[in-house]
Amino acid sequence: MTEVGEAGVWRFRRFIPPLDVRFRISLGEGGTFLHRAERLGRLLGFNELYLKNESTNPSGSFADRGMAVEVSYALSNGYVKLACFSRGNLGVSAAAYAAKTGLECHVYIPPQIERGKLYQLIAYEARIAFKENITRDYVKELINGGYHFITPTSPYFLSGLKTLAYEVMEGFRKDGLDAVVIPVGDGGNISMFWEAVKEFRELGFLNRGDEPRLIAVQSEGCMPVVQAFRRGVNVVKWRKKINTFFQDIASPNPSMGEYALKAIRESKGTAIAVSDEKIIDAAKQLAKTEGILAEPAAASTIAAVKKLKENNMLGHGDRVVCIITGSGLKEPVITHPTAKFQHTIATSSRIFDRIGKTKSLILKILYENPMHGYGIMKLLRERYGVVISMPSIYQHLTELTEAGLVEVKPAVTWRKRKKIIYELTIAGRKTAQQISKP
Repeated sequence: MTEVGEAGVWRFRRFIPPLDVRFRISLGEGGTFLHRAERLGRLLGFNELYLKNESTNPSGSFADRGMAVEVSYALSNGYVKLACFSRGNLGVSAAAYAAKTGLECHVYIPPQIERGKLYQLIAYEARIAFKENITRDYVKELINGGYHFITPTSPYFLSGLKTLAYEVMEGFRKDGLDAVVIPVGDGGNISMFWEAVKEFRELGFLNRGDEPRLIAVQSEGCMPVVQAFRRGVNVVKWRKKINTFFQDIASPNPSMGEYALKAIRESKGTAIAVSDEKIIDAAKQLAKTEGILAEPAAASTIAAVKKLKENNMLGHGDRVVCIITGSGLKEPVITHPTAKFQHTIATSSRIFDRIGKTKSLILKILYENPMHGYGIMKLLRERYGVVISMPSIYQHLTELTEAGLVEVKPAVTWRKRKKIIYELTIAGRKTAQQISKP
């Protein structure tokens, strides 16, 4: 079923919509390692537990599979500018492939984006704008302005995601597979996995009834797919407050939620929610037993199989694959050496991820010159009409300092008083540059 002489995603080009070979690009995505997790399997009570390690893709996540195809499509249609809204890996991947091809890339991200992903965007020199959401009208403006706007439902992107399933199913053509556990945000990955399984069956490589059960995993703090599955409904929407730290699986209104439900139900699978605390524990356990540093959202699959085993929904003899969707270097929260979970989450949410309007303006001010707190407060008021107290100024500066964007310089004497001076770090200057771009 594969093509001779091709590697990774493009090995499956016959299942991808036709694209002129002149525009086909690759950073080496796909062909990721599928290995038996013997140590972790013994701890969790499985004889055959396998890990599909998508963290080794070029930008560190499964999204690279889809982005290689999507950006190739954009190139073949003459686009020179890309744009997307992303809570994490989609935007990082778009920026990486834009850098490879020389395309301009605008990425709209929520202020809560993980620090590692923000740094990746800065390194790829994407044009960053902070937005909690993006409206349809705004998307239309971008499209009318000549941008190719990428979404999790873009058909070429989705066709690239299917190659993950082709690789997994190839590995189990002989022995069969009982279950595949997949983190779910917008729902595209699990939906395309099921589409690929059905194609595999139609090609005669799999008998009807031998398909693996698909298991969707979400955080308890935002679990619209799990909620809809439990209730037996098709409306997939989280109407409560989002209460999870992990943005990639925190999509309250997933664009492919109904397709994800269909995949779960048709495969006779299930949907399960796990707590943020269990997700962190699973990420640590995965690192110390199998040598894979996964971002917490990716390690949610490990927390899920543990819970499913405890509830007798998976057994010792089941052959199970966990999809590890992204690298732990994108979210360094689990590397804190001593902190307990609650302290880590509180610290991370306060320090790493809050670059909103006021902090953006402070970064702009410090990009021009190092400055003391009172001077920053004065410029915020005079230039931007932002009136806040000195304690609030120092709180913002403390958080930016702890995030590695600002550093404290030796105090200087100003009008016979000692003043603490704040200056941007290298990371801070790069962030300010991106924020300042139109």
